Amino acid sequence: MDELHDIEEVVVEPLSDYISHLKCFAGTTILGTGDVIMVLDIQGIAASSSLKFDSIRTEEAKQRKEKEAGAQGEKRNLIIFTGGPKEYFALELKHVARLEPVNPEDIHYTGHLKHIEYQDRAILLFSMDEFLPAGGCDLTAGEIFAVFPKQVSARVGILASGIIDTIETDKPLSRDDICPGPVLGKLFIDDMMVQVLDPDQFTDLIEQKLMTVKGAGAPRENSDR
Repeated sequence: MDELHDIEEVVVEPLSDYISHLKCFAGTTILGTGDVIMVLDIQGIAASSSLKFDSIRTEEAKQRKEKEAGAQGEKRNLIIFTGGPKEYFALELKHVARLEPVNPEDIHYTGHLKHIEYQDRAILLFSMDEFLPAGGCDLTAGEIFAVFPKQVSARVGILASGIIDTIETDKPLSRDDICPGPVLGKLFIDDMMVQVLDPDQFTDLIEQKLMTVKGAGAPRENSDR
């Protein structure tokens, strides 16, 4: 790949019978400009390349262990935010694209899904309790925030009840048996127990949630709440 142009949702049309044998492609789509593009099929590419996912998962597990072991004592620049009351989470700043203040009254609802308008586009919002054992974001507050992780679509934000601080720390992480998978470990800072998120696993959870949303479809928007 020479260049990444954009990220957008598209409707994928099946391949013509003449080229349906090309397993590396899932179909085609037409852009707003009228250009027709081919949509790659990740599973088909993997099969054509004889990739073995068990080996990939083993390597990923190895890299995760190395990351956890090597992370102890390393300096991190963290942004700390709250989910529910007295629940604190952190992401490394290098994995955060941006923060946006959100007025809860500006949230639009499609069934149980939440959206805000940003630059004339609909942004999907999730809260931490949709991924981890956590409390929900307080939507009765005057202002909350959306945290946008870098690795996922720019149209997805994570709701935070508040932004606590940005800090640089080299404190070692504490990991116990009850740490959820996407949590690298815990830091104790002042009177806060901060759960530091693993950006890769947290991104995977968000992508899985997006696939579930797309698979289920969405009812027509109802902003009357």
